[in-house]
Amino acid sequence: MTYYSNDIDTRTVLDESLHGATHGRGSRKSKRSGESRRGDNENIKSFFSDRVEKLRELYSEMEPEYSRICTHQDLVDGRKSIYENWEVEEGVSPFELDDFEDRMPKPEDYCINPEELKEVGNELKRALS
Repeated sequence: MTYYSNDIDTRTVLDESLHGATHGRGSRKSKRSGESRRGDNENIKSFFSDRVEKLRELYSEMEPEYSRICTHQDLVDGRKSIYENWEVEEGVSPFELDDFEDRMPKPEDYCINPEELKEVGNELKRALS
């Protein structure tokens, strides 16, 4: 696994959890249906990437409105005044939406077994802890 000082490269962790620690495992046939594991991995990768893109889209739609406010006004030199952007109203996370799961891509659309998705999630949790 590739780790950097205090920053974990989740893309590398995801790739290693999908392809295994050793190379060559992707060409084996899976036990459950005769499909190659590589095809399943591609489906999972595209599922996660589409999910990330949808989250980016939702965050951009729900970005709160900001107002520029002077938090410190220098009476001698106005150039030293300090301005900050403050939220007009509190932002809402896409995860708090009632129809969040309806808006997100579904694993069934990518021919992904929910149990297989849980396995990948567990591998990611182990790798990131």
